[in-house]
Amino acid sequence: MRLPQYKFVVLFFLFVAQAVPMSFFQTAMPVYLRQRGVDLATLGGLAFIGIVPALRFLWAPLVDAKGVQRFGNYKSWILPLQVITVLIMPLMATFDWVTNFRLFVALVFLMTLVGATQDTGVDGLVIRALSKEEKPTGAALGNFSVLIGMALGGGIMVALFEAVGLTVSLWIMAAVYALPLLFLIPYKEPPLEPTRKPATYKSLVEIFRRREVRQWMGYQTLLLAGIALGTGLMFPMLVDQGYKMSDFAVLTGVLFPIVGAIGTVLAPGVIRRFGRERVILFAGSLLTLHMIDLILIQQLKPSLPITFALLSFMGFTNVFMFIGIYSVAMDLSRPETAATDWTIQSGILGATGAVFAGIAGLIAQRFGYPVLLGTALVVNVVGLWAVRRYFARAPLAVADPPALEAAS
Repeated sequence: MRLPQYKFVVLFFLFVAQAVPMSFFQTAMPVYLRQRGVDLATLGGLAFIGIVPALRFLWAPLVDAKGVQRFGNYKSWILPLQVITVLIMPLMATFDWVTNFRLFVALVFLMTLVGATQDTGVDGLVIRALSKEEKPTGAALGNFSVLIGMALGGGIMVALFEAVGLTVSLWIMAAVYALPLLFLIPYKEPPLEPTRKPATYKSLVEIFRRREVRQWMGYQTLLLAGIALGTGLMFPMLVDQGYKMSDFAVLTGVLFPIVGAIGTVLAPGVIRRFGRERVILFAGSLLTLHMIDLILIQQLKPSLPITFALLSFMGFTNVFMFIGIYSVAMDLSRPETAATDWTIQSGILGATGAVFAGIAGLIAQRFGYPVLLGTALVVNVVGLWAVRRYFARAPLAVADPPALEAAS
C-alpha cells in the first residue's frame, strides 16, 4: 500500500506495540514476583537482561545489510520477529513463573533479544520511509506513541492483570502486539538505493578513540549509576510496604506518562534558555535529593498521595536529565557516522541502568534498603561532581545549537 500517509499509521502501531509490553513487564513483573516471595537479589539479577537492548548496535549492521530486498529490507526483519514475540507471550501463560523460574528467565531473555532486534528494524524503517521534512513529525509521533503505550501497558494492562489474572493478560498482550501486523503486511517499504555502501563495524571502534567521548561516557556513567542504584528496586520496596498492583497501574500508567509528556514539551525550551550544563547539573542535583526522598519513603512510609507526588516529581526531573544527556550525545556524534555514534552512546546509557539495577538487588538482599539507598546517594554525589568537572574542562562539547534542535 503506497498511500502517502499510510506509513505514519504503520509506524504508530509499531511504536505503540513496542511500548505496551515493555511498560507492562517493567511494572507488573517485579511486583508480581515480589508478591510471590522472590528475593531481592533475584529481582535485581533480572535487570541484567536489560543489557541486551543496549548491545543491539553490535548486530545492527546485520539488520541494515541482510534483509530480503524484494520483500522490504527492514520489513523482512520486523514481521517475523513480531510473530515470534506474539507466540512467546501465550507460552509464558502456560507455566508458573516462580516454580519454573529458569524457563521464565530464558523466555524473558529471548523476548528481549527479539524485541531489541525488531526495534533496530523499526528504527531503520523510520529513517528509510520518512523524508527529511517528515522526520520531525515521525519523532513527535514516536514520542506520542510511546506515551500511549506506557498508559496502556503500565496502566490499563497492569490494572487488568490484577482483575483477570496472568493468563488472560498475556493473551490480551499478544493480541495487542499482533495488531501492527495487519498494517505492516500490506505496506510497501521503499527500496534501498543500489549504490549504497554496506554497513561496517569500523565506526564502532572509532568513536572510542575520541578523548572527549570517553570522558563523557565515564562521567555520565557515574551519575546514572547512582540513579539506577536508587530506583532499581523502587517497586519491590513499595510492594514490601503493602502497595497493590492497582497502585502501580496509577503510577506507571497515569502519573508517569503525564509528567513525562509535560517534561518532554518543556525540556527543549528550558535547555535552549539555560544550556545543557545548567539543566543537567540542576536536574542531577534534584535527583540526588530524590535519593533522600526514597530513604524517607522507606523509613517513614508516608501516605500514598505523598509517595506518588514525590515519585512523580522524580519522574518529571528525570525527563530533563535524560533530554539534556541525549543532547550532549548528539553533540558528540559525528555527522558522517551519526546513527552509529548515537546508538553506542544510548546503548551505554541503557547498559548502565541495567547493570546497576542488578547490583542494587545484591546490595539490598545482603544489607537492606537503607544501605542501598545510602550508597546510591553517595554515588550520585560523586557522579554529579564528575559531570561538573567534565563541563568545566570541555565546555565547547555541549555548545552546538543545531544538535539541540534535533533533540527537540
